Amino acid sequence: MSQVIRISESIYSRLEAHVQGFDTPANVIERLLDFYEEYHPSATPPGTVPQHDIIELDPDNPGDLTHTRILDGRFGDSPVRKWKQLAYEAHKHALKYFSVEELERTSLARVHIGMRSDIGYSPYPDIGISIQSLSAKASWDVALHLAKQIRVSQIELQIEWHQKKQAVYPGRRGRLFWEAQGAYRST
Repeated sequence: MSQVIRISESIYSRLEAHVQGFDTPANVIERLLDFYEEYHPSATPPGTVPQHDIIELDPDNPGDLTHTRILDGRFGDSPVRKWKQLAYEAHKHALKYFSVEELERTSLARVHIGMRSDIGYSPYPDIGISIQSLSAKASWDVALHLAKQIRVSQIELQIEWHQKKQAVYPGRRGRLFWEAQGAYRST
C-alpha cells in the first residue's frame, strides 16, 4: 500500500536535482536509500536478507532483474558496484577494440558520441560518449553482448533483490556469471 508523505518545497527541490530521465520522487528516494544502505550496512535492519542459498542465474536468460542492486561484481578486471557502472565498464572496455563509431553501431544501448545529459543520457568525458539510462536487465544484456564481442575473460555479479513484494525474489541474493570459452582478450 502506498503512503502519502508531505515534504517541504526545499526538500522537494533537492530531490528534483537528482532526477534521471522520467524519474519519480519515489525512485529518487529509493536510490538514496540504496546508496545509504550500501555504504552504511548497519542501517539495513537485521533479518531483511534471509540466509538462503544464492540463486544461480542463467547469464543468457537471467529473468527479471527489476528491484535488484549489485552487491559486488567484476567486468573483466574492473570492479562494478552499480548497474550503471556495469554498462560504463562494458563500453569503456569495448573502446579498446572498437572505434567510437563502431561501438555506437555495436552496442545494444543508446550511445551518443560526445557529451549529452538530456533525456536520460549520462556523459562519460573520459571515454567521449554518453549512454542513455538502462534498467538492470538491459545493463546486464548490454554488458554481456559487448563482453562476447570483445571476448572479455568473464563477468561476475553478486546481486540482491530489494525487500519488495514486486521483486521476483524479495530479499534473496543471486549470482550472474559468464566466462569466455577458449582464448580471450585480456581486459
